[in-house]
Amino acid sequence: MSNIAASIAELMANDRELARLLPLVGGVTIIEYDGEYIQGSEALHDYLSDNGIANGIVDRIVICGKPSSRLLYNYHRLETLYPFAEVEKTDLEWQKTDFDALKILDVLVFHVAVATGMTGGDYKSGHGKGALMKNIVCSTRNAYDACLLSCDAFFFDEDFCDYELITHLRLTGIEQEEDSGPSPTDFCREKNAQMAMFETTLVSKDYFFQCMDEMANGCEECNLCKNYGKRKECPEAQRRIADCYRQGIFVERSEVIAHQWMKKAARQGYKSAHIQVADDLADGFGCKQSREAALTIYKQYARKGDRQCMYHLIKLVLEGEGKEPLAAIPYITLLAKEGEEEMVLKLSHAFQNGLLGLPKDMVQQEEWIRQGAENGNPRFVKAMAELYEAHEDWPEAYRWYNTLSEIEPSKVPGGKLEEMELRMLTNGASDEEIAWKGMDYLYGWHGQLQDTHLAYRCFHYAKDKGIVMAEGLLGRMYYEGLGVEENRQKGVEMMEEAAEKKDLLSMDRLIRIFYNDIDGYYGLCKWDSEIVGVIEQELAKDNPIAYYLKSLNRQLIGISEEESFLLMDQAAKLDYPPAQCSLAKMYEEGRGTEKDTTMYRQWLEKAADNGYNEAEGEYGVLLFEAWDRSIRNKAFLFLKNAIDKGTDNDKAVWCLGLCYMNGFGTAIDKRKAYPLYIRAAEKGNADAQEILCGDYFKGNESLEQSYKECARWGEEAIKQGKKSIRFETAYSLDKTGKRERAYELYLELANQGNIAAMNNLGCLERDDHRAFEWFLRAAEKGSMVAQKNVARYYRFGIAVDKNEQKALDYYLKSAHQGYIESIKELANMYRYGNCVEKNLQKAIVWYEKAISIGDEPSIMELAELYDKEIGDAEKTLHYYKMAVEAGNESAMIRLGEINELGIIVRKSLHKAVYWYRKAAANNNEEAKAKLQRLGINWIENGKLQDGKEVLMEDDLPF
Repeated sequence: MSNIAASIAELMANDRELARLLPLVGGVTIIEYDGEYIQGSEALHDYLSDNGIANGIVDRIVICGKPSSRLLYNYHRLETLYPFAEVEKTDLEWQKTDFDALKILDVLVFHVAVATGMTGGDYKSGHGKGALMKNIVCSTRNAYDACLLSCDAFFFDEDFCDYELITHLRLTGIEQEEDSGPSPTDFCREKNAQMAMFETTLVSKDYFFQCMDEMANGCEECNLCKNYGKRKECPEAQRRIADCYRQGIFVERSEVIAHQWMKKAARQGYKSAHIQVADDLADGFGCKQSREAALTIYKQYARKGDRQCMYHLIKLVLEGEGKEPLAAIPYITLLAKEGEEEMVLKLSHAFQNGLLGLPKDMVQQEEWIRQGAENGNPRFVKAMAELYEAHEDWPEAYRWYNTLSEIEPSKVPGGKLEEMELRMLTNGASDEEIAWKGMDYLYGWHGQLQDTHLAYRCFHYAKDKGIVMAEGLLGRMYYEGLGVEENRQKGVEMMEEAAEKKDLLSMDRLIRIFYNDIDGYYGLCKWDSEIVGVIEQELAKDNPIAYYLKSLNRQLIGISEEESFLLMDQAAKLDYPPAQCSLAKMYEEGRGTEKDTTMYRQWLEKAADNGYNEAEGEYGVLLFEAWDRSIRNKAFLFLKNAIDKGTDNDKAVWCLGLCYMNGFGTAIDKRKAYPLYIRAAEKGNADAQEILCGDYFKGNESLEQSYKECARWGEEAIKQGKKSIRFETAYSLDKTGKRERAYELYLELANQGNIAAMNNLGCLERDDHRAFEWFLRAAEKGSMVAQKNVARYYRFGIAVDKNEQKALDYYLKSAHQGYIESIKELANMYRYGNCVEKNLQKAIVWYEKAISIGDEPSIMELAELYDKEIGDAEKTLHYYKMAVEAGNESAMIRLGEINELGIIVRKSLHKAVYWYRKAAANNNEEAKAKLQRLGINWIENGKLQDGKEVLMEDDLPF
């Protein structure tokens, strides 16, 4: 053992706390501050070995220093000494290294700085480099640190240097909020996260021991220490001990003792403990109840912005415990402004009733009522409705009463909603205008939201006032089941009655029913002749519907296309949305006028703006097909409105799906996009069918993979000339048992030179000779999969004479292209001597190749090869570690066995337990059985499971 190793061994042996801790921790990091000299890490390795501690506890080594041949040598040397550790170089001097960026996460960090020109005295006093290193220690420590320093590093000589070990093994956990005392250090900020680490890396008794030890010794680097007094008792540890007594963890439960420990922490200025003391006083937990004393503490922190204390203060004041009720108002207001509905309610109630020292103030109350109402508070929603009702703002009153009926129907006075509806609909409008308003509600025209309930109310009211059009439209609602239960007979009867009264819309609808609908209401042909006379009568009244219907019935009435165009133009100018859409199409097709794309677009946009469903869908598609993204974004609302109203425009459905898929005019939402794709595909949209085929083939987070659906839509798309998805379709057809159709598509693709199709034809062939011909054809064109198949045929003599050399050649061709199955096959062939002479070195090369391209099972194969066939300890551990990192539980168990039995490493029960526990945490039954055999506990789903506490090395039975 070198002088350095002997010195460090002596130092560590004398530090009983460090010696006790090392076997318990789950992870250690070493930072070598000068990579030119790594004697400190070498000495630590010797110490671990001499004391039966597996060096696998070292997870990470960071080497500082500029690149040099010596540093590179030391890098590889450390890789050899610590095969489990991740060794990395910073390529910078330690003074220039960004240690924060390294994100050191292990429980224990060794800072090895024996050749940096820094002494232990420098570190302790904070002079020169010592101050810099002390800051680094604070920033990189997660739980514990141990600094290995030389007393005179300028004359670095093993024979003459003395060394110093400075350890800091205090438990972490102090949590501070802003304005709660001195600012926390980086060390303090990490404490909470590390407590969780302790619970998984230390046994239960050690956790409580650390709490007690921390309480007694404090922490030299916590800025709160200035408040601790001479004893430097750590308040966070005191708080944690209180929690243990409060919950009965590791000790017998005691409310009184818990409160006393919490008071100890509070007296030292620890905020969270102080607030807990207030909670105890408020509830009488472990002490005499005193809400006034609790209120004093809550006020102290509420003034500094602590929300928890604000709530407690408000509660005590409202319960009558506070002498000054106004003391709660600032905090209620602050929380109300942040949207806390409960606080809005309290503030409004205070203004309404003059409570909490506030005067009655209806203006202030209304402001707070609105905020509460918009947050969905039923009481405020009702109050808003009543306010608007009092001001005779019927639309707003109806809106708020309707909102209330949706969120809490029981709070709506009987008949109130109907009353508000009627007042809103009839306010300042004639009976005929109400009927037209109903049409807007029915179809969502002229800026009105589609609302069949309000449409029904309008028609029913206007019908009772004698408006024939309303009666006919009400009949249409029954016939089509729009907002009411469908009743076709009743609907026809109502429309017949309206038609008898010369209602144009009813006449037109009845004619369409006679000629088009399956019901076949015969005897209605008389409307063909009568409608003409009614149209002429209504034209005299400048009725847009008359102009519209006369234009549509051009052939029946006997007018030219030019006259039809002029009539439609007049109806469109009278703001009748269906006429505006029809006029747009006349301009598009050149019917009765010259083609004019500008006028087509202008009138289509007008109809879409007025909410006409067909126009919204068509105009949305028009906007979407523009290349400009900003224009596409505008398409979204038109498309969505059209789809919501039930358009049958498959292209509009497809475009809306694309909007959701790509985020045009809305947030990306694939779960909304795919149902639209399917709907468009079902309507025959080939683009949608093609996309669905490809996406079902692969599957994604929003669409479950389905070969059945892929085949279905692929076949539909192919019928419409979409050829790009033939391979996916063929593959899916094969997977769903339709081999003959799959063969047809593969053959078509193969004859066009598709190599993958050639290979798959070989897979489908029932005759081995024809299959081999397809495989060989694809292999000669470079298919690595086909080359592997050809190799298999030669290897086993399928349809050809057995030829192991040719098999090897094709395996090599395939493997050199990166085909993982061939690579693994070659590794196994060389490992076991199949078709080739056994050659473990070549097997290793191919396993390493497989691993390099991401094949995780090969890691375990290579680990077992080194373990059981070559006996290379270093490589065995290296690859088992890689397998563990890939989540292989068998590797964890094997590492446990290696350490338990002392195979290729020094026997270590603690290290074996570590690996068994790691596998057991993944619910591995074999690992659990091994731990139970040893009588040792483990953690599963965050809970301690069966077994005894971990045995120390001296307690081992062997």
